[in-house]
Amino acid sequence: RATPRLTLAATYTGKTELPLTDGELKLNMTGAGLGVVKYDDVSLKGLALPEEIGVGAAYQMNDKLLLSLKLNWINWSDAMKKTELRATDPSIAGLADINSTSTMNWDNQLVFATGMAYQYNDKLTLYAGYNYGKNPIPKEHTNPVVAGIFDHHLTFGGSYKYNSQWTLFGGIEYDFRKKVEYTNPELPFGNDAQLRNEAVWLHLMVSRQW
Repeated sequence: RATPRLTLAATYTGKTELPLTDGELKLNMTGAGLGVVKYDDVSLKGLALPEEIGVGAAYQMNDKLLLSLKLNWINWSDAMKKTELRATDPSIAGLADINSTSTMNWDNQLVFATGMAYQYNDKLTLYAGYNYGKNPIPKEHTNPVVAGIFDHHLTFGGSYKYNSQWTLFGGIEYDFRKKVEYTNPELPFGNDAQLRNEAVWLHLMVSRQW
């Protein structure tokens, strides 16, 4: 707490591996006369949550309104180097399994975030936030399996303090629609492709104090 109204903070998060197994994959092979082929056993290795360093500040404008700013450095270059996709058990007997290694080589990312909290009354607090981080995926390594191409994120939410022990939090996050046209020679899905992504997330949390 730098002053009665200004708080400064810093955080560090380490890298966490994310092996994915027991998935499904649908591959459109209409051009080969096979229609949509489903693979019932899919695994993906090489994914990880990245190392992060964040610094920020929060300023209490008055008794009800809090404003915040944060800057995050995200070490994608260490977390997203290469993925190995394996898909077996196709819906058409005799069709070959898929074994694909894809170069990721994501760029490191700076994310700028701003937010506000408004204490409506003793029980209800409202939140809003926005952040921007340039798409870290090089165009030549774009992959529909890992479609983290978003630049802009918008959030709204609130918390309700039921009593001195229990608090309920809820929020909606919108990731603005993003389109990338790319050619990735390592993928078995063809060239001159287009990836489009848009997302709405619902977040819920219950907190208890002892």
